[in-house]
Amino acid sequence: MFSSLFSTYSESIVYHELPIESDHSPLRLEFEGPKRKAKKSFRFDARWLQSEECYEIVNRNWDEGGLCQDRMTKCEKELEKWAKQMYLDQNKIVCEIQKRIEEILLMEQTQDIIDEEKSIMNELVAIWKDEELFWR
Repeated sequence: MFSSLFSTYSESIVYHELPIESDHSPLRLEFEGPKRKAKKSFRFDARWLQSEECYEIVNRNWDEGGLCQDRMTKCEKELEKWAKQMYLDQNKIVCEIQKRIEEILLMEQTQDIIDEEKSIMNELVAIWKDEELFWR
């Protein structure tokens, strides 16, 4: 069964993820292949409403004046640029947290280590909850 699956998806990759909030390591399967570039349409992200910067970007670009369509286009470009940087930073934080969790799992479990693990797990869960808003 698996041989036919992997022959069909020969460029696929299986990842063993970290056992976070579970005693099981989830598997993640990525199907690699040619990527087509398509023009993506603008989508407002509900997570942005949690940030004061979003309001500042919209107000700053809207207050410059001009035609409504021009204002909307400028807001769209600035929001996308801001969001790209914001979520690049967030992805970097997730990678750092996951790396630290891997280190912690190999350490002797002292109370300080257990407390640190709980703290960074909470941080990771908060990031995931934030990301969940995007998919609603």
